[in-house]
Amino acid sequence: MRNLSHPHRITLPPKDDVNVATLLLKCPVCEDLLTDPVTLSCGNTVCQSCLPPFDPATVWKFVCPVTSCSRKSHLFGDIKVDVTLHKLVDIVHKESEKRRKTSSSSRSNLARLESDNEDDEETEDEDEDAAIMSDEDEDANIMSDEDEDANIMSDEDEDANIMSDDDYDDASGSEVSWSSATRSESTTFKDMLVGELECQVCYLMYYEPITTPCGHTFCKSCLLRTIDHSTQCPLCRHQLPGYPFFHSHAANTMIQTFMTTLLPILWEERRVAAESELYDEMDDTPIFVCSLVFPKTPCFLHIFEPRYRLMLRRCLESRRRRFGMCLPGRDGQPFHEYGTMLEIRSVEVLPDGRSLVGTVGSHRFRVVERGSRDGYSTGKIERIEDVDPSEEEQMERQIVEANQYLPEYERQLSTAEMITKARAFIDALKNTSAPWLLQRLSTTYGEMPEDPCEFAWWCAALMPVEEFDKYKILQTTTVRDRMLIINGWIDTLREQWWYARGGCNIS
Repeated sequence: MRNLSHPHRITLPPKDDVNVATLLLKCPVCEDLLTDPVTLSCGNTVCQSCLPPFDPATVWKFVCPVTSCSRKSHLFGDIKVDVTLHKLVDIVHKESEKRRKTSSSSRSNLARLESDNEDDEETEDEDEDAAIMSDEDEDANIMSDEDEDANIMSDEDEDANIMSDDDYDDASGSEVSWSSATRSESTTFKDMLVGELECQVCYLMYYEPITTPCGHTFCKSCLLRTIDHSTQCPLCRHQLPGYPFFHSHAANTMIQTFMTTLLPILWEERRVAAESELYDEMDDTPIFVCSLVFPKTPCFLHIFEPRYRLMLRRCLESRRRRFGMCLPGRDGQPFHEYGTMLEIRSVEVLPDGRSLVGTVGSHRFRVVERGSRDGYSTGKIERIEDVDPSEEEQMERQIVEANQYLPEYERQLSTAEMITKARAFIDALKNTSAPWLLQRLSTTYGEMPEDPCEFAWWCAALMPVEEFDKYKILQTTTVRDRMLIINGWIDTLREQWWYARGGCNIS
């Protein structure tokens, strides 16, 4: 008798992805699959029924039901169901039920197939026994018509056995079919999940997801950007808390974990893309088109326009906390060619989203290519440096030596003499209590520096000269050239009526 056991086994669809998704969507309080999930401002999500009743009188004493939570403050009150997590739970629940039914049906088909195989085996045994009995009853040398019929029937039985193997081949083919179906189901399932993990502002997978009190989730950068323009939810127009609330808001822990665990490849691609976008953007330097700032001098800014709020936020998130400052352009250009790089030293975010920013000038640059991004200007720049100190010293010696052979009226002042003249001018103004000077010294520029290079920039910033007239000093590459321009301003200021009335006499 032939062994009818078949080497192939029928593989049932795996449930790992659904099981993992179910575990990730369990409430940390009741440990059941989330029901009406609510996400608190600490980033934790619980079932709505797991929250204590809301009482305005005791809300300040609210304790997060998640024991691992370390945050002291929570938004608790008019919080809506987390839309994204609610949809994810629904998808996982339906997929789990669907696969459970598919698994049950597959087991039923397997049992029926095994039963049919057992029946075929019993029929074959009976046919073989009948053939043996027939051979014993008939004479070995005589073959009757009945014997021929019996042989024919025996051949048919053999064919039946061969067909039984074909049936098993069909069964083994069903394994391949089920495996393909499993892959298709898994792909479709994850596609549905990915569709619900898409930010409705940038239409990409969530990055640093934040859930609003109205229950909608956005990338943190997308949400802050929309709040620059409106404090209403981009989807339902619900009034949202102010900028500072979301600036320090925790990410949605459950959505974040769900993406990194169940969709690690897609999440990593999203993370790399988000960081690359931020860093690549910094290759084009953000330009704040506002006023004139010099290196080594402080600059305090009040940023309130949405485009510059976005620019500031991107600068703070980047590896280089800085941006360029340029004067507004003329002759159709958005801004002037030369500017100063500002390093961000301090930021105070006001309740309405405005910012008070403390910066200091770092170095000068020349814009070689202008551009724009999301409403603010950008530029490809090249750094402007002074000539080598040894080269400047050589130039200074040549001037001093040349003065020895010139008459008095043709002599050029040395750099040190021009600095002395400028210091005397500033001291004379201080003695006459010039209001503009005292205000600038007390609030912005501080005491007079001793270093010649720093003094030149300090003095240029202090002078009461139009910014567009000061602009040319940005293009100089020696302290001497800067002091020549400053001394020219001093000569002009001496002739002003307010200076003459002050009684300043500087030779």
